[in-house]
Amino acid sequence: MITQEQYNILQRSSRKLHIKLELLNKNDTVINVLHGYSLSGNINISGESTYRRNGSLSMYIKDNNLLPNPDSNIWFNRKVRIYTGLEEYDETIIWFKQGEFLIQNADLKSSLSDKTMSIDLSDKMAAIDGTHGGTLSHELEIVPEGITVSEAIRSSLNGLSKVSVDEIKISDVDLLVPYEINMQPNSSVYELVDTLRKLYMDIDFFVNLDGYYIVERIKNRHLDPVVWDFTQQNMNLIITNSSKVNFTNVKNSIFIWGRKNKTGETIKWVYKNKYIRETVSERDIITNQEKGDICTITTTQQSYYWDEEWKELDFTVNPNYSIDCIGERTFAINDDKISLLEQAILRAEYELKQKDNLAETVDFTCVPIYGLNVNEKIKLHDNNIGIDGYYLTKSISIPLSHDGTMNVSAVKLYY
Repeated sequence: MITQEQYNILQRSSRKLHIKLELLNKNDTVINVLHGYSLSGNINISGESTYRRNGSLSMYIKDNNLLPNPDSNIWFNRKVRIYTGLEEYDETIIWFKQGEFLIQNADLKSSLSDKTMSIDLSDKMAAIDGTHGGTLSHELEIVPEGITVSEAIRSSLNGLSKVSVDEIKISDVDLLVPYEINMQPNSSVYELVDTLRKLYMDIDFFVNLDGYYIVERIKNRHLDPVVWDFTQQNMNLIITNSSKVNFTNVKNSIFIWGRKNKTGETIKWVYKNKYIRETVSERDIITNQEKGDICTITTTQQSYYWDEEWKELDFTVNPNYSIDCIGERTFAINDDKISLLEQAILRAEYELKQKDNLAETVDFTCVPIYGLNVNEKIKLHDNNIGIDGYYLTKSISIPLSHDGTMNVSAVKLYY
């Protein structure tokens, strides 16, 4: 979240940008701080990928201590922590952390006037996907009995020399591994963790701003606070806007088919956003409901699904796209990796939440808001093209130059 001090300086009409780099060794100890070396670059953040951050940076080579070699600041096992800063009137600098990165490669150039180096950066996922190590030297088996996804992920990451227990934060993932998983030699730890994550399609795995590996259930962002309200005059830093809706995205009938169990029965679940009624009394006189049918009560905006009786749904659906309103629009998945009913139910929930809307996306260019992150709630309004309401940031490109603009992509939050 952006602090009040950061809010205040971001709203200034004039800015003086600073870029600071902290170079870290393999023990995460700061071995050098570079301020005034940066020429240009950018940081790209994606909220829809396990690879959250990557970027590039061009800087002056002011001394040979930056030339890649074993005695240099730029070498194997080195990390870079990047900050952008805005200068106050009294010349103090308000800093914004932009992430912790591994150096992928370096491109050096020399001319009569100066020497420069450009480096490509990626977050710490590169430490476990084979890019900087993190491959399995032998076949690894995970036995399902009594093991949760949390335990399996933690044990997978703990075996790495670059990753300590303190760097792993796992919360609210008590789902069980449904079957034995075998990974072949030279597979990466990332592939193993990604396989575990996709068992339920309800688990997020990424490296956060502070360089921690985060494993958590995907959150409902509707109740999140608004991080930046672009509808307020002094906070509207947008330069250009564009909007896109996708009518073909809407699906209200989700069929999930998994593998056959030992009795020959196929694991399956169906969610249908089917009925819209004004009151619970009107819901209770429905007679042709089937398991997984959903009914939304307009007076309370609460949804229920049928499973021998009406049960309260713990996520929201849009009654405007119900079968009652627009007819049935079907989406089906066949996946033999789904071997538990709970997997099928969570996958159906995941797919319905993705497809129960017009997938409205907004892309805009703005004056850089350095503290903004992905998966944060913002408020937008542009009457010219029908943009209005709350949106969730999905991708951000942050410039590391004085004259750069920031590109943001956001998706609408539907209630």
